[in-house]
Amino acid sequence: MKAICIASFVFSCIALAVSLWTYKQADARAERALQRREQAIVHRYEPVVDRICKDFGLEDGPRDPRTFEELLDPLSGLLKDLDR
Repeated sequence: MKAICIASFVFSCIALAVSLWTYKQADARAERALQRREQAIVHRYEPVVDRICKDFGLEDGPRDPRTFEELLDPLSGLLKDLDR
């Protein structure tokens, strides 16, 4: 009887460890997928943002952006000019 209890405890611990490992792996895969999607969107809209910057006379357009923040940062110059 004691052996069955110990075996069940060991298998429960193993199952818990496997589930935690699987959860972390799924989370890491989802994070990588989101980063790839963000880079694809940034790559697609980089020419559009660059054209907007040139149309409004901003000197520094996006330079090899990899995130939304890097892509949209040059557009903050438009807001700075509004308070003049």
